[in-house]
Amino acid sequence: MNKRIKQIVLLISLVLVGALAISAQKATEKKPANKAEKSAPADTKFLGRGDGIEHCAVSGEKLDSKDIKGEFFGRTVYFCCENCLAKAQKNPELYVKKTEAEQIEATKEFAAKTDSHDHHAKEGTKAEAKFLGKGDGITTCPVTGEPINKNVKAEINGRTIYACCADCLESVKKNPDLYLKPVTK
Repeated sequence: MNKRIKQIVLLISLVLVGALAISAQKATEKKPANKAEKSAPADTKFLGRGDGIEHCAVSGEKLDSKDIKGEFFGRTVYFCCENCLAKAQKNPELYVKKTEAEQIEATKEFAAKTDSHDHHAKEGTKAEAKFLGKGDGITTCPVTGEPINKNVKAEINGRTIYACCADCLESVKKNPDLYLKPVTK
């Protein structure tokens, strides 16, 4: 009888060790997924301005061609320039939604505006121009209102101005009055 009890105890011990090993393996499998979820906080503001089909997903500009594109969430998304594509690749959750329908819904307020941001546009004459600035040039791009890149800067009217990309900085240099508010003392 003692031999029988020892066998039962041994069998129960093996089952418990196996169960612990399986639960430990499952716990380690879940950790990478949790880290990925933490890297993209839920309260991150969506910055996309276009549908990624007819309008650039980052800037909202109407696309002249569909040469610049990227694969995001299993679908092709189009961009107006390499800088916009690079921004989306760096932080896709900020500019691209998982489905086309979600992207259209998230950017419909920008699609409805007729004077949407066009960071590559040729500005008109100063007589017909109106103020277009969307950011302060210190923490936000004067053209798009997006966070600036500290490496993209220029001295304009005695001030150091930052922009999100080189194209936006060129727009500000060409027409600073359109994008920069005068300094008030």
